[in-house]
Amino acid sequence: MLLKNTFIYANAQEIFKILPQLEEGKNELSRPTGKFFYDPWELLPQYKNTVLEELYNRLPEAGQARIMLMKEGTCYSEHADIDDRYHLTLDAESSYLIDMDNSVMNATTVDDTIFLMDGGIIHSAANFGHLPRAELVVRKLLKHNKLKDPASINLTVRYDVFDLRYRFDIVFSPWLNRANKKGIIDNFEPISETEINLDLEKEYVDEFKTLIEISELDMELKID
Repeated sequence: MLLKNTFIYANAQEIFKILPQLEEGKNELSRPTGKFFYDPWELLPQYKNTVLEELYNRLPEAGQARIMLMKEGTCYSEHADIDDRYHLTLDAESSYLIDMDNSVMNATTVDDTIFLMDGGIIHSAANFGHLPRAELVVRKLLKHNKLKDPASINLTVRYDVFDLRYRFDIVFSPWLNRANKKGIIDNFEPISETEINLDLEKEYVDEFKTLIEISELDMELKID
């Protein structure tokens, strides 16, 4: 299931009212205090002591917070994410989060409900209406897993960035999302758009190597 009701609620209209003029794409609401995927984030000063901060503090393991503004008549390429995401629809008309693995369309409506999206499922978002769709999206922090026998992995790719991102998000991201929840990876860190580091339980190194074969990407893998 792509979306799970958290039974956390917030007044979407009140949050939408305190936001500045939004730009198409990603609008940042927060800043990091340490490692991107693992350490807490803090809201920008202008959102302190607001309804947004009240909601943010109620979300377990809340990380980066953004408003995603999707232009009418557009969609995202299918992809998966290593981290799960909290979603609250602030403004929308005929827009959807689409579970590509199971061919299920989930309407995103302004109902003041926060959903947790399973980022490991291949998904997309689409706005079929004639107005921009505004969605509050908050990353859920990755957990630090205590590995028994870790191997340090460095993966480097020299490839067209768009094609690389598409293939990586289709093949690697679902696996990494599940691996994080399974407790077999730690210290995942993108070094650049074409290089990542992570620690992985050694018994899963061969399984990780098969992802490279499946992706058909020209990759350099270093293991310590």
